[in-house]
Amino acid sequence: MKTRTLSSIFGGAILGIILYAGGAWVIISCMIISIISTYEALKLTPHSKSGALTYIFVIVFMISALVSPDITKFMYLSSMIIVMLVIACALYTVSNSKEQHPYKMLAYSIGLPIYSGFLFSHALLLYQATSLPIGIGLKILLLTIIGTFATDTGAYIFGSLFGKIKIAPTISINKTLEGSIGGFVSGVIITVAIGSLIQIPATLAQITILGIAIGVSAQIGDLFESKLKRIMNTKESGTFMPGHGGLLDRIDGLLITLPISYYIFWAIS
Repeated sequence: MKTRTLSSIFGGAILGIILYAGGAWVIISCMIISIISTYEALKLTPHSKSGALTYIFVIVFMISALVSPDITKFMYLSSMIIVMLVIACALYTVSNSKEQHPYKMLAYSIGLPIYSGFLFSHALLLYQATSLPIGIGLKILLLTIIGTFATDTGAYIFGSLFGKIKIAPTISINKTLEGSIGGFVSGVIITVAIGSLIQIPATLAQITILGIAIGVSAQIGDLFESKLKRIMNTKESGTFMPGHGGLLDRIDGLLITLPISYYIFWAIS
């Protein structure tokens, strides 16, 4: 617990400095995070050997968010990238005649860049936020990060203290109903409180809806990554953050909450 707490404080301080510095620091940090998380995710994908291809498309997704922050342009460009990804991975799978599970290999090869590239690229979309009212992108990004981490922390604390009823024993033996409820409530409360504090231009009902979405989707993201780890029979994706595991273990919820936050506020605006 002590190591996990100190690691969280240190990581939070670094994150705060990066967001405060802004500009190129945020962009470079997002690129680095996407690459490291992709590296860790590749170790959890037994049927994907197209490492170079995966990195290329992850970076391309991130660049697409950087050069086309407008949602219409981004979705058009991302659709083109996904089509190229499918074609490239299909050709790669066909050329790898020794692969015993070609369909699984194709699914992993296509899914991984979308998972750690397309989904995480929404961090840059939120930061630039040209499809949203000017000035709120950084606030929404900060709110999403805090709400997601509050959900994760709440689930960990309540699960450790009161957890008895297992909700997904075949995926993660540590996931309990009590922890899930605690994480959900924590995520909603913190999201509403911080959203009101930093004056997000939205009604209380809208911020509450965001909190509910974060409280649910953050746990879905965590369960999805837990499933990947279960497939490879490993407890953590890496050792990047002491007490937490790999970087992917820390941002697995964000991979789901970032897109959801962006599209909720895009719809509102």
